[in-house]
Amino acid sequence: MSQEPFLTREIYGEILSTTCQYTSIQFLPAATAIEAITDSENDTLEIGFSKKTYLQIFTEGHSYFQGKYPTVKKIEELFTG
Repeated sequence: MSQEPFLTREIYGEILSTTCQYTSIQFLPAATAIEAITDSENDTLEIGFSKKTYLQIFTEGHSYFQGKYPTVKKIEELFTG
């Protein structure tokens, strides 16, 4: 069984919990995990994370879906049966 995507869930939670109209996701130069800042003046939630954290999120998602994806060799085989 694959692990739950913790970092992805954290970002998703930040996006869902905001009342801001806009969300900006960007890389930060520092090695912080995930930083969320609300810019009330521009009605924007800004989420930033380092390249290392981005790669962890990518790996997390890949591992999660790799474990869930069907093992059939052809896409057509998904719909037969």
